Amino acid sequence: MSLNIQTLEAQIDVRVAEQDLQQLSVAQPAEVGRQLAAAVLEAVRAESLGYFPALSHFEENGILHEDLLEATHALVWLASQRARTLIMTRLRPIFSTVRVQQVHARLYTLPSIRSGQLNLLDALAEHYDPAALKINLQLSLIQKQPAQAEALESYTRKMLWKWLKERFDHLEVGSVHALSADSR
Repeated sequence: MSLNIQTLEAQIDVRVAEQDLQQLSVAQPAEVGRQLAAAVLEAVRAESLGYFPALSHFEENGILHEDLLEATHALVWLASQRARTLIMTRLRPIFSTVRVQQVHARLYTLPSIRSGQLNLLDALAEHYDPAALKINLQLSLIQKQPAQAEALESYTRKMLWKWLKERFDHLEVGSVHALSADSR
């Protein structure tokens, strides 16, 4: 009898639950995100910019308060570690291997927000939320029979949703791609 090891890559967007981070930190991610958004908005208006640069622009130019940046980086680290732990714990029973390839905090990316947008501060606060993460996973399944790539991808999407939706405040399952099948 041969076994088929199917490898897949998946990308998910999550927001680590406030209660999970409250146990680890005094600072609240939503509040830090709102303070960061207000500081960025003030800096953009002071510089008369027509767009919102990435957070690194403000860090490199010493525009934002150091304590706010330290709290932000600490919360991103805590959220990343918590997300890794939750993912490994929840997905290990379903998949034969679970690897967290990369974790990216959304707040380090260029915001896709325009200065004339309605609810500007709310949109910026959501973007700068330290608990919002994009995670790339590599998963594998051991099966008796080889499976079609589409069926594997669909199954993986459903399992990611089913096993992770309760553990995060927000979960979006993005792309899922079957990489290879190894018969043994």
